[in-house]
Amino acid sequence: MDESTLASPQKQGFLHSTWLVVVCCFLMTFTSLGFCSSPKQLFLKAVTDALDMDRTLFSFNDTLRFLVTATLSFFFGSLVSRFGTKKMILMGFTLLVASQLLYATATTVALLYLGGILLGAGLSLTSSTLASYIIKRRCTKNVGTLQGLVMSANGLGGALATNLVTPLIEGSPFGYRKAYFMVAAVLTGVGILLMIFFREDKEKPHQATAKKARGQVWEGISYDQAKKRTYFYVCAILVFFTGLVLSGINGIATAHMRDVGIDGNTVKMIWSYHSIALMCIKFLTGFVYDRKGLRFTLIMCQTASITVLVALSLTAPTTFGIGMAWVYSLLSAMALPLETIGVTLVTGDLFGNRDFAKLLGLMTALNNLGYAVGSPVSNLVYDNCGTYVPAIIAGAILMGVVAIAFQFVITAARKDRPKLAA
Repeated sequence: MDESTLASPQKQGFLHSTWLVVVCCFLMTFTSLGFCSSPKQLFLKAVTDALDMDRTLFSFNDTLRFLVTATLSFFFGSLVSRFGTKKMILMGFTLLVASQLLYATATTVALLYLGGILLGAGLSLTSSTLASYIIKRRCTKNVGTLQGLVMSANGLGGALATNLVTPLIEGSPFGYRKAYFMVAAVLTGVGILLMIFFREDKEKPHQATAKKARGQVWEGISYDQAKKRTYFYVCAILVFFTGLVLSGINGIATAHMRDVGIDGNTVKMIWSYHSIALMCIKFLTGFVYDRKGLRFTLIMCQTASITVLVALSLTAPTTFGIGMAWVYSLLSAMALPLETIGVTLVTGDLFGNRDFAKLLGLMTALNNLGYAVGSPVSNLVYDNCGTYVPAIIAGAILMGVVAIAFQFVITAARKDRPKLAA
């Protein structure tokens, strides 16, 4: 890919180059998701032990985080229209820094919950939704590949953050505070760099004119037009259930592996390789979309998700069971893009660019509502059954239904497109 392939013709020069925009989006995702979201589970034991706090109480701040993210995502279109992308990045990084400082100094549950609220608000303004919107607006070709590249920053940032915060957390009973301060410092530095180099695009996005829609933008339909189509509502429901299944199961995978008797060192190694695989697979997902289209990409990721759920249900402290744990870890990296880049690709491919911000905000909000519901549902099953296996099997069946239903949605949208063009 060269600059002429990517850039809008209205912009010239280094500070307005599309490659610089992509680098800024990569750095934003690398820091916000990589440092604020990926290593969050590492703080659970340290914080609750130091503050003598029940783990369930501490974990509720994650529920608040997802609810706040979902709420703000509903208004994403209005926010980006009113403030623009650069001001949203500034507000988001300010909120993220405040959340980390609050986590570092909090001594009560209420302050930790406030930190979760600020974290959710900050991530809603700086992570996958905004990055996807910017890429979709500023690029005309290879959109999937570029979005996959930007989303892969999550895995890379998470791997680096894990190696940086773990020694600090384990260094002393209150070492987690140093880790939170360190993350706040990284956020501040990156935020300053983004304010210097990122340039707002005040002009309308350049529309692609190629006949094929794979990997490119198309004018699309308005939000009001979308609301008149049945496949819009079915798509919204499927996006919600995708978030519910993947977030709910992925959130309990580590606990399930330990429950069935797999030792902690093996689990730690499994998840280390998972982070590396996630970084590579997110890029691959966008690359495949550009060349094979939405239908093939969804089938690939959804088949992987069903496979890994079955594998997770078969994990055990045996050679075969540990092998199934490795299958889950590595292949789940191919399933998880459904939660991030998948939502963006579905929204852009089915509904186009006209009201992309509003429609993406809605779909992201529903996806995050699925996140908020998924984990409590899985743990409710555990509390009543003493094992996560029924929830995992139910998730595999539900994902199968979602995969089939999505094919009908894509078919309906494809049939509708010539009518819209006419």
